[in-house]
Amino acid sequence: MGFTVEPADGRCLVRLHDSITINCAARLHRALSETLDLGKPVAIDLEGAADIDISVIQILDAAAKSAASAGGSFTLSGTPPEAIASALHLSGLDPFARPSQLTVEGQ
Repeated sequence: MGFTVEPADGRCLVRLHDSITINCAARLHRALSETLDLGKPVAIDLEGAADIDISVIQILDAAAKSAASAGGSFTLSGTPPEAIASALHLSGLDPFARPSQLTVEGQ
């Protein structure tokens, strides 16, 4: 499936697994949108991800912006492989690019 969604401590925990590509991008977008629409904090666990493509980075970026504009919480956690960490950094989706919109835990 590429990801799982589960409730955790009053927030929605989205665990990314293996390779997350455009094949599951629409499902990920829908899951994040539904959660953000409910006003729940969102935590993305990158620990199990092996690879993500640009479509997933764009979805994560849009979710971070949506959470920030609604006064919500969007958090990345876990230690992703170097390629994913680098892609997130290059895209600007890291705590130094937009600290008010995104928190990165576990690094």
